[in-house]
Amino acid sequence: MQTMTNGWAGVMTILSWSLTLVLFGGCNKPKPKAPDTPPPPPVSSSSDPDVGNPSVAQQGPGNQTPGSTGLIQPGVVNPGVIGGSGGGGGTIQAVRKAARRTQARNELQQLGLFIEQMRDPFGKMPTREQILQELRQGYPQLYQAIQEGSYILTGTTDGSGVWAYEVEADIRPGLALIGGRVVSTTPEELVRYLRR
Repeated sequence: MQTMTNGWAGVMTILSWSLTLVLFGGCNKPKPKAPDTPPPPPVSSSSDPDVGNPSVAQQGPGNQTPGSTGLIQPGVVNPGVIGGSGGGGGTIQAVRKAARRTQARNELQQLGLFIEQMRDPFGKMPTREQILQELRQGYPQLYQAIQEGSYILTGTTDGSGVWAYEVEADIRPGLALIGGRVVSTTPEELVRYLRR
């Protein structure tokens, strides 16, 4: 009986401390604030009058289409939602183009740093063959991009000239590695630099 009394006394002590913490805010945690405005009602762009209607949505699983779980599926994307009407082709293409441009800029910057490190102490530029040989060993991804024709490696001996450029930068605006810097260039500008 003595053990039981001591056990209850311990439980009562813990409950008393817990109640004190709750009543007097002993945890010093800020209380969450209630939102100032209620959340906006769901917006539906569907022509179906039942879509977005709370009274229909609350009726239960009987309103779901066959095979539907009624849950939002992560990873399932409707291209029309991303790009608006018309299937989203323009927006998706613009995103892909921006990603390719960023990748090209990064790869040309890496190539510029690599060539800069290969210059001798007197500033003499390495030959195209020397650059390709070193790229094959040290940067196989850049070597492959040049071999596949993504970039044209000029092999210039002029340190301020065009070291490399995107494959079609001579016919439409693109990126070029000029004097060790990556620059956006028009075909006319690139041709002028190449003729120097």
